[in-house]
Amino acid sequence: MPRETDPFRNYVEFQQNNKWKCKFCDKEYAGSATRIKAHLAGIGGYGINDCKDVDGQVRSEALKALKGKTTVESSNRQGNIEEGPHQPVIASNEDDRRQTSFAAMPYLSSDAISTVGASSSDFLPLHEMNVPSQYLPTQNMITHGDFSFWTQPPQSHAGVSNIQPQNLSYPRGSGDLAPEALTNMPSPLNAEEGEPNTEVPQDARTEDAVVVSRPDDGGLVDENVPSLKRKRKERSNQEVVNKCCHCSFRKLSTTHAARCRKSSPLLTTELVGEESKETVKKICDYLMEDQIVIIGIYGMGGVGKTAILMHVHNRVLDNPTFNDVFWVTVPQEFSIYELQDEIANVVGLDNLSKFKDVKRRACILDGHLKKKKRSILLLDGMWVHFEVKDVGIPIERGGLKVVLTTRSLDVCHKMLCRKQVKIKPLSWGDDPWNLFLEKLCFEKEITSEVEEIAMSIVDECGGLPLCIIEIATHMRGVEKVHEWKGMLRKLKESRVELNVFKTLKLSYMNLGDSRVQQCFLHLMLCNGECSHNKNDMIESFIDEDLLGGIATRQEQHDEGDIILDKIRKACLRDVKREEGEEEDWYPGVHPLLRDMALQIVTSTTHMVKANMGLEEIPEEKFWTDRLEKVFLQGNEIKKIPYDMSPNCPKLTRLSLKNNISLEAIPESFFKHMKRLKVLNLSYTTLMELPDTISHLESLEALLLQNCYKLCHIPCVKKLRSLRKLDLRGCAVLREVPEGMEMLVKLTYLDLLGTEIKALPEGALGKLVNLQYLVINYMMQREEELELTMVEGLCCSVPNVEAFNACVRLVRQNSSQPYDLALSASRNFFFGDKHERRIIIESCHSIAATIDGEIGGDGRALLPKNVQVLKVGWCSGVTSLCEVGPLNNLEELEIKEWEKLEELGAVHFPRLRRLNITRCTKLKHFLKEGQELRCLQWFIIEGSEELEGINIAAPFLYNIEVYRCPKMKWVVKWQRLATRLPNLRTIKIKDCEQLEEILGGLPPIGATCRLTNIEIEGCNNLKGVLMTYDMSLHLPFLQHIMVKDCMGIEAIIGIVPNMTQPLYLINLILRNLPELKTICEGTVSWLSIQKMRIGECPKLKRLPLLDKGPSDDYDLWTNYDILIDKLTWQSLEWDHSPFHPSLQHLARIYGKSPANF
Repeated sequence: MPRETDPFRNYVEFQQNNKWKCKFCDKEYAGSATRIKAHLAGIGGYGINDCKDVDGQVRSEALKALKGKTTVESSNRQGNIEEGPHQPVIASNEDDRRQTSFAAMPYLSSDAISTVGASSSDFLPLHEMNVPSQYLPTQNMITHGDFSFWTQPPQSHAGVSNIQPQNLSYPRGSGDLAPEALTNMPSPLNAEEGEPNTEVPQDARTEDAVVVSRPDDGGLVDENVPSLKRKRKERSNQEVVNKCCHCSFRKLSTTHAARCRKSSPLLTTELVGEESKETVKKICDYLMEDQIVIIGIYGMGGVGKTAILMHVHNRVLDNPTFNDVFWVTVPQEFSIYELQDEIANVVGLDNLSKFKDVKRRACILDGHLKKKKRSILLLDGMWVHFEVKDVGIPIERGGLKVVLTTRSLDVCHKMLCRKQVKIKPLSWGDDPWNLFLEKLCFEKEITSEVEEIAMSIVDECGGLPLCIIEIATHMRGVEKVHEWKGMLRKLKESRVELNVFKTLKLSYMNLGDSRVQQCFLHLMLCNGECSHNKNDMIESFIDEDLLGGIATRQEQHDEGDIILDKIRKACLRDVKREEGEEEDWYPGVHPLLRDMALQIVTSTTHMVKANMGLEEIPEEKFWTDRLEKVFLQGNEIKKIPYDMSPNCPKLTRLSLKNNISLEAIPESFFKHMKRLKVLNLSYTTLMELPDTISHLESLEALLLQNCYKLCHIPCVKKLRSLRKLDLRGCAVLREVPEGMEMLVKLTYLDLLGTEIKALPEGALGKLVNLQYLVINYMMQREEELELTMVEGLCCSVPNVEAFNACVRLVRQNSSQPYDLALSASRNFFFGDKHERRIIIESCHSIAATIDGEIGGDGRALLPKNVQVLKVGWCSGVTSLCEVGPLNNLEELEIKEWEKLEELGAVHFPRLRRLNITRCTKLKHFLKEGQELRCLQWFIIEGSEELEGINIAAPFLYNIEVYRCPKMKWVVKWQRLATRLPNLRTIKIKDCEQLEEILGGLPPIGATCRLTNIEIEGCNNLKGVLMTYDMSLHLPFLQHIMVKDCMGIEAIIGIVPNMTQPLYLINLILRNLPELKTICEGTVSWLSIQKMRIGECPKLKRLPLLDKGPSDDYDLWTNYDILIDKLTWQSLEWDHSPFHPSLQHLARIYGKSPANF
């Protein structure tokens, strides 16, 4: 029975029959505390099944307890053997007094094998026997019937005569083994219940011979076979071992025997960088979680996924929680049949090759793998996904787990990986350089000149370990500076043949779809031309006509989004999202992916010299008649020779974007480019374009964005194929080019940021195919606005009638952007062109559009899908519910609605931000029972009648209140605790009648998540800002700022026997003439980081800090404590409020004035 003091007794119930029953699985067993721990920990070798229902924490505690016990016991045993790749689970010896048996005896001769009375749980792990490692089975084993034997012993015993295989059975006498077959042997039994031992696969092969036990021997060792202890003392007597043969039984198996088939550690190199080591640890931690059964490791080719997985393999081998780990390299030419063979090979399923039917093989493999409890299957190098049941991989809790590596995030998703771990290139810094030096193996000291060049070479590798290693290996022994310079030059010019490109090209080929491949190549070649914004990349696809014959812009952007997602999931382009941002952005192209793309495209048809710092345009001899695309963006080209006229009849794309010093292009330059389709001259300082552009009749996209000096564009009436004209940011351009009305195929026109006030009369009506229009000001009458194809529209109009006409142009079900302004007073600046925004500076009333409604009553109609709405000077609305439902509205700003009294029963289900300014009659917010469920940010200013905020918003984080003269409290405690559970920040300024921040009494036991309180200019606040017991309901409060409040005498009041310290981080107090104390309690020194106190002449005491560092001044270097001289001199030091080091620090900063 377990000792009464053992804590694991709490997890079982003791029965009348000297057995105990597990509280988790309700199964009964007998035995000691060690067996209870083994049952809960799931460790075999104790003749007891593991518990399938125990929670992870108890299992972990039991495992630790068991490991601690076996470690102590192992250290007390005499004689140890060196552990190799076999690492069986260590069994407890708590019951050693009744266990005397061998788990295995390699090379045991037939006359030495005898019986040992023991149950299946009594076998000792192999490493507890003093068997020399040279006798462990390694080779020459063949199978015969239901057992295996070795054709000969190891070479060190080659002189021993061969021993013929024998059939073994239970011996009938007390001596030799009887010559009977094992065909009728019973299955292994559970030591306690006589049930089949599910821990031991009944057909499992073992790597060690088993000494057969005889049930009626009562556990006594036969006199002809020495006990384990006796064998340890008689090591010199090796005759028994020298005549051995190694047997492996299928039907007579032990828990240990099944588990001692441990994989060997893999040969690894040391990981570079802390991030890689943290990744290995993170993956191993995931493996310890029961609910995580499949883990995906993904990243671009050559980034080190396999190296990470190899370290995971070895870490798992060292973890006694797992029985084994199996490594499989997935065939690149994937087939289920081949994968089944690979898995069967590593798990010891030798007879799978007898079967040819894939489904039958899956069934056999599934049955075999189900016996591999708590084992890990590592699948390295997956290119495509598969259904695990089709292969025969059982995925279930408590069974086999899978970790895979792939270059495709999509594979991770389709394999149902519960965790996806991305492996990134090495970050810039010491890690890539250290790896380079390690692989360079330079015997001499590197000169400073070579080191500088080598560092630039490493930078060109983009942190990709495979490339760093390859180049370092290639440069071994190279000492001459010019050779290092040559390598750097070739890398910059993408003229190096590297094996890593073959690796990366496989990812490109695996994209499959030729259109996706073309879009990827386009992104690589346009590096520096497309911005990092997703929508601009899709626009570039549209310009290049890579999205096929899709009719609408909405469909084009949807298709482009799908393609970018495929490229991202293939780890061929990174995507990031900054904190607080909603849109993804794409960082710069990886240099090796760009170089790989350059090797794919034909050099005779593409000239790619982007971002190379060129000051002169390539000579005319390089402009051959085979060229189709030329990319010269991102250089410093200043001029083009006057007489240069490249003969490029096949050229379809030319990019000179971001050559900011380019001021002129000669007339002859475009003379022989008749098939040019896309011309990008954006971000240059061109003042005018040559007249020869007028003859580029195949031109489809003319991109002149931010040519801020451009003042003239020649006639465009012959450019009948032109689909896109982008003049955004041409700040001095006053007129659209002549012949605009002839551009009947034009779908995209952007005039934002130009001096063009309006299009010529009648021109807009002829551009019938326009889908996207951005214009500063539109003066057309309502009947002329018949642009039925428009999906995206940005413009400012002078009156409600024209505004409503524009609203009708915007398709209600489209997510394409629009930006409409109703303003007669100024030229409006448009914001983000990728959102749907409405700005109305003044009107009588507004309302959401109703199907079929055409307006006419003076109301400004709102599109139903508007995201951002800003309305000022709206004189006819008393309740916001009159506006109607706006299901997509995310941001609402209303200003100076002179009759608005309440928000009312609004229906804005996605509203995240609400800003109300100078609505002087506003008294109430929502109707009782209503809430703004998605609201996160609320600002109110200048509401003269408002006394408090009764809003309900479960995800509101921030409230700001400014200049509300009648407000007495911000929110009630009850509402804060129940209707605003996630509120973090309250800011109040210039509220003259404010009496308290939180009204009423806090509910009993309520805890609020408020972290930040800022108060300024509230002179009616008197006495104590908040009592100590109130602060107990605000355990997360970290920041307090109080300024310009004339009546406050204490920040935090006290209560008798105050024990809990406050954990403030920032405390800022300024111009508080009546302030006498901050808090007479204890503020934890562990938290305070910033303290600013100024213009508090009556302050006598600072908060008492609890334990601080004794003499370590360096620990205070991160603290920022500033007290102005006047306040410092008023402090009384009758006790020691500061640790001496903090007092010294405060004096250092005790200067005047306190400017904060």
